[in-house]
Amino acid sequence: MRSHGGTFGGAHACVLFVLLAAACSRAEGPERALHQLEGLSFVPAGRCRILELYVDHANCTINEPILVDRYEVTRATWQAYFPERVLGAGAFDGHPLARIDDATLYWPAFLDYAEAVELAERRGLRLLTAQEWIHIAVARTGLRYPWGYAQDSLANTAELHNEAPTPVGTFENGRSRFFGCYDLVGNVWEWVDGRTQGYTTDPTVLDAVNEVEGDAYATIFGGSFRSSLQPTFRALRDKDGYVYLRFHCRTKDKRTESPDIGVRHAVDARTYLRRQAALWGGAERAEARVRAVGKRWREESGLESVTPFLEGLAAEEGVPPALRWLAQGVEPRGGAR
Repeated sequence: MRSHGGTFGGAHACVLFVLLAAACSRAEGPERALHQLEGLSFVPAGRCRILELYVDHANCTINEPILVDRYEVTRATWQAYFPERVLGAGAFDGHPLARIDDATLYWPAFLDYAEAVELAERRGLRLLTAQEWIHIAVARTGLRYPWGYAQDSLANTAELHNEAPTPVGTFENGRSRFFGCYDLVGNVWEWVDGRTQGYTTDPTVLDAVNEVEGDAYATIFGGSFRSSLQPTFRALRDKDGYVYLRFHCRTKDKRTESPDIGVRHAVDARTYLRRQAALWGGAERAEARVRAVGKRWREESGLESVTPFLEGLAAEEGVPPALRWLAQGVEPRGGAR
């Protein structure tokens, strides 16, 4: 397959190896736990206010660090956790975009809201909130696109005429400038826990589609292979001169299932790391792999953001050695102090 906006070969092969190993490690235990860690990005707590607009919907600050899937949840992951279920059973059973084979194993899984929540629970994770999703996409500098500025061929959107998902991580140069998350734009829309208002560039679609009431609805973010490339947010001005924000999202009935709607999961970092670290030590080459995760987090999130948090965890009494490995990996030379 040809890469878009980056090198598909070695880097992407490594991505697929990690995903394959994680998906095939169905037994609970060290390998599954460590593979899951290797697929997560670190997002530190921090202030985030878009365009310095001092209104509630411009504030995407998160108060506690989280871990988030680097990639949209794949069909391989779906199979690993739900081997007894057919993806797209019912309306999409047998549909060309619902198949799972060697060519589509690392396409994003498509799920309705309840399935996205159930899969998160089985993985020990949760859905991102709308505020967290926005924070990851715009970072702390109000980026309109996760990678920076508008540029074609950095995401699987309608402009490429693929008419299908691509394997997660295909667009190396389209990953987020901060935190290292792939496919925040395009490929598939992503369910979040929470609601916010979206914009539309289609004059035939009323704004009301984003403002329906009731718990039966939820927000999807980021667009898909069927939608055009759009910025994460737009600053709009009403007739009275008031500036407000709308986001590239849609409000959907939670029962909606479509080959262009998937999910990425998240978890609160402190609780997750304390709970999981004791498992990592039993995995193959555990120390080197855990240190490598810490190093990647430093490169993606910044030394000043991740170091104090991980050093604080590692200094707590009785913590597993693996938490110290993670903190040591964050140091510039990867060595213990």
